[in-house]
Amino acid sequence: MIDMLAELAELRNAVDKLEELCEWDKLKEMSGPSASLPFFHADEQFSAEIRDIYGWFCQLDQSLRQALNQPELVGSPEQLARWDRGMRELENRVRRLHLPERFINH
Repeated sequence: MIDMLAELAELRNAVDKLEELCEWDKLKEMSGPSASLPFFHADEQFSAEIRDIYGWFCQLDQSLRQALNQPELVGSPEQLARWDRGMRELENRVRRLHLPERFINH
């Protein structure tokens, strides 16, 4: 049996981390090269971390979507609808980051 609340929390953590990394990436782009901030030169490290977290998000999202479609999942129709809405919200947050265009297909 899957613990939907715990898994949704993990999914939310992944989205929060992706948003944080994207903000750092925007800051890096705005600031340009900086001798005082050498960690901003880690373009490939940023991209790799974002790709890894995005891949994990996609895998976890797919797993949770499959769980929501399992008849043996214990939950009222109202609870299943709340979980589905929560997942759609997280999926939309990730979609707004345009990760494939910015970090994967470049």
